Amino acid sequence: MENNLRGEVDPLLDILCGVEDFKQSSTLLPCRLQYGKSSEFPIFEQRLSVLQEYMKRRKPGKLAALWKDRRDYNSFYTFWAVLAFGSLGVLLGVMQVVLSAFQVVYAVKSYKAQLKS
Repeated sequence: MENNLRGEVDPLLDILCGVEDFKQSSTLLPCRLQYGKSSEFPIFEQRLSVLQEYMKRRKPGKLAALWKDRRDYNSFYTFWAVLAFGSLGVLLGVMQVVLSAFQVVYAVKSYKAQLKS
C-alpha cells in the first residue's frame, strides 16, 4: 500500500476505470487515496455502492474490534468516554468501600476503648 501512496501508477487502474486507450491513460491516472465511483469506476459502480453500504451498516462484534474501529467517530469516542468514566467510577467506588471498612474498624476500636476506661 505504501507504493500506491508515492504516486506510482497502478497497472490495472486503467482497466478498472474503463479506459480503452492504455497508452495515453496510464500516465494520466496516478494512484490516489480517494476515487469517485461513477466517474472513475463505471464498471464496478453498482457493486462498490453495495459494498460501501454493507460496510457502513457493519458494527464491530467483539471488544477487540470495537477497540480498533474508527469508522464512526461518535461511537469510538463514546466507547472511550464510557470506558474512562466507568473505570474511574468503579475505582472510586472500591476506594470508598475500603475506606468505609477502615472507618468502621477504627470506630469499633475507639468504642471498645471508651467502654474500658
